[in-house]
Amino acid sequence: MIESNNNNLRVSENIYLSEVKSNLPRILSLIDIDKTNKSFGTADRLYWAWKLKDFANGTGQGMINGFCRLWINNLWPYETSKENFLKRISLLIDGAKTLTRNDGSLEEAFPFESSYCVTALIAFDHLVAYELIKSEISIDLKKKWLNIIKNWIYFLINSEETHAFISNHLATAAAALFRWSIVDQGTSLGDKALNKGEMIIKKIIENQSHNDFFYLEYDGPDPGYQSLCINYLADALLTIEKITAFKDTLKNELMFSLNRSIKYLSYFIHPDGSFGGIYGSRNTRFFSPGGLEYISRFNLESCALTNRIKESLKSNKVVSLSSLDFGNLIPFFNSYCWAATVLDENIRGNLLDSSFVKNVPKLPYEREKDFRKIFKDSGIIIDSSKNHYTIISAKKGGVLMHFKNNKLIIKDCGILLKDKNNKLYSNQIWNNSNKIYLKNNEIKIVSYFSKLNKQLPNPYNYLILRLMNISIMRFRFLRELVKQQLAKLLITNKKIKKTTNNRIIQLGEEIKITDRQKGISNKDILIKGDFFSAIHMASQGYWQIQDEEL
Repeated sequence: MIESNNNNLRVSENIYLSEVKSNLPRILSLIDIDKTNKSFGTADRLYWAWKLKDFANGTGQGMINGFCRLWINNLWPYETSKENFLKRISLLIDGAKTLTRNDGSLEEAFPFESSYCVTALIAFDHLVAYELIKSEISIDLKKKWLNIIKNWIYFLINSEETHAFISNHLATAAAALFRWSIVDQGTSLGDKALNKGEMIIKKIIENQSHNDFFYLEYDGPDPGYQSLCINYLADALLTIEKITAFKDTLKNELMFSLNRSIKYLSYFIHPDGSFGGIYGSRNTRFFSPGGLEYISRFNLESCALTNRIKESLKSNKVVSLSSLDFGNLIPFFNSYCWAATVLDENIRGNLLDSSFVKNVPKLPYEREKDFRKIFKDSGIIIDSSKNHYTIISAKKGGVLMHFKNNKLIIKDCGILLKDKNNKLYSNQIWNNSNKIYLKNNEIKIVSYFSKLNKQLPNPYNYLILRLMNISIMRFRFLRELVKQQLAKLLITNKKIKKTTNNRIIQLGEEIKITDRQKGISNKDILIKGDFFSAIHMASQGYWQIQDEEL
């Protein structure tokens, strides 16, 4: 039974737009506007300004998406002439062309990387911008624009991402391919894009958890990246509705998939207004609002989620656009711009006062009745009462977040173990082999210790990597093999130590945690209590206000 939330207030402030306006100056500053530079029009300052890198991350070129959303919806905050705005847009397109390799790909992490993710992002962002601004530009510029995008589409059709199953990357590619199939309708390439996009959507849905309904990110669910995945799937849904070649089947399958995914996601906004965290497969705490704000027009759980996130953003209780660094800044900027335009339409159209909005359900943490939810595939247990909310991840060794009276009281990241050679091991790394026993109010979790790889790069690492970049990694098979090994080394490593941890958790408002190790050496040192992450993940660790309290 869904409990109704009657405390939703009409939102007159567009918090997404406030975040966008605050960050627009630093985003505009990313662009190289010096026409004497070979990097003219590129948007990676570490490359063109500081010259600390030998390649440019193509992600920055995607700001064209957010710019055009703001411009077309009359939300651009500066008195910029149309001529100057279109000149900047054209500059970004030319910069993207400069960064495109012969195979039609762009890069994020190293030269000749052929990044499926970044190529998909830039193709998607330019196609969104093209659709929005095409009536404002000349026929010649349209042709030029589409000829540049065509190279990225070729790459997406003819390539695969093989180093891991990352749903948000695949969703981005599908959204880009569907958009291309519309602008290039009736051609061989348009048909291939349509077929590849459909194949990717079906692949995402097939790999969606059949019990919990999360979208797979490496080993399991990650709420932060799931919100980003929904951002692109929502756009794919929008585009599918315009494609006459599709019957209602794919649209209905995707809508059903999204509805179940959003219901799952609603459990991971916390009583203090934060979202996600250490129990996720990628440890992220950010929230991508664009797709969910759009879907909230016809999905009650999405409406409840975005209402709470908007309140959290006002007081920095969730990771905001202002906390993000360059690696994530532009995709989230674009998502915030989409959310800002949707919310602006809602405010102007008085949609926030509709009877639909008044029936928004309470989020799980707001329910007054006690409940316990076990997510079988995630290995996540949620225990809740009027005064507490506890999230436990068994597949990550029993890491947990325990909230009492709307405040985070315990954030247990698991156990670190240092052996006689100063090598670190932890039971925090995701492991499907962990065992869980639940009886009444007691949970027992038997977990395994895996080796941590926490080294920093050094000049010798870079020398070897660069030699590989310009030699053997120019061959696709070998390049993908190296990526797979890097992902395994830094994220999905399962090198098990012959030591287990038995964690017993007494559930309730006054939670109790007991740990006992088996197979531990008298020379091993146990470390417990402080925050730590057992994997490399660039997208974790962004600041929010609660960090000042811990």
